[in-house]
Order: sequence, then structure tokens, then C-alpha cells
Amino acid sequence: MSILAKHIEFVNGQIEFHEKMVQKQAANSFRSTLHQSTAEKFKALASDLESADKFLDTPPPEVKPTRNNKPLQLSLSIEDIEGLPDELIKELSLSDADKMEFEIVNATEEAGGIISLDKLLIALYKKTGEIHKRNSLYSKLSRMVTKDLIYYVPGKKGVYSTEQLSSENVSKMFGGVKDVQEAT
Repeated sequence: MSILAKHIEFVNGQIEFHEKMVQKQAANSFRSTLHQSTAEKFKALASDLESADKFLDTPPPEVKPTRNNKPLQLSLSIEDIEGLPDELIKELSLSDADKMEFEIVNATEEAGGIISLDKLLIALYKKTGEIHKRNSLYSKLSRMVTKDLIYYVPGKKGVYSTEQLSSENVSKMFGGVKDVQEAT
């Protein structure tokens, strides 16, 4: 018996009671009308409960699998362009922002999959020769986190990862060390 079925039995009992009271109070039209109105409300409630019960019994619609159970992305990723000849890459519509995201993900992967903001600033300078402003890089990283390109490392301020890590994994990796401080 489903959880709603026991309530449907109660509601049906109330319908029967109020229908009997309609006939019993036939001489008193005011009371008869009140009982009739209440019986109609209980009938509507019973119908709604039965519909909800049937809905809960139907299996959920089959969800088509996506890559890594993430929403499909139309924008290019590093994996998409990795290994492509320069001639083809030049034909792609890659913005400077895309290239910057690729550089950030590459620097993070080269650092072992986890990198601090300070180390990222240094890695980007060594790779591109550009000096990035801390605040603008932090903003860029925040946008990348919302796009699931990189992830915050739980409990570690200013530390990013190419994979989503649990607090337990972070604790094992860093030995329970408190937050890495960052001046933003």
C-alpha cells in the first residue's frame, strides 16, 4: 500500500459520512448544503490523491546519457583541439578568452591537477610572458568554475583543481591543513 493509498481510504470515508449526512439533514437545507459542499471537496481531494498516486508509480523518464553526466557543451574544450594541426586550429573560431581558459587548464594539469592562484600567475607568465592582474585572473577563474572547466578545492582558499574533489579527499591530500590564505 502506498503512502497516499492510506489517505485515500480516509478521504473516501469522509465522502461517505458527508453523503449520509446530506440525506439525514434533508429537512435542514442549510446543513444539507454544507455537507454536500464538503463531500464535493473531499471527492476532488480523492481524485487529486489518486492522480498523484498514479504519477508516483510511473517510472521517471529515461534520461539520455551525456559525457561524464554533465550537460552537453557547444563550446570547444582543450580535449577537442588537442593534437589538431595549427592549420585547422586557425580555422576554428577561438576567442582570446577561450585561449586563456585553455592556458589555465593546461597550467593546472601540468601542476598535477591542483594549483594555487599564486602558482597559476607564475605559470601563465612563464608560458605566455604576460603578467596577469590577480583580481582579473580571479574573476576569470570564477567564471570558469561556473562553466565546470575547473573547480574550487574545498577548504582551500585560492586553490583550484581540474577535477571536483570532496572535502575528505582534500583532507587526505593536504593532511588536514587549514585554509591556504589568499589576499584578493
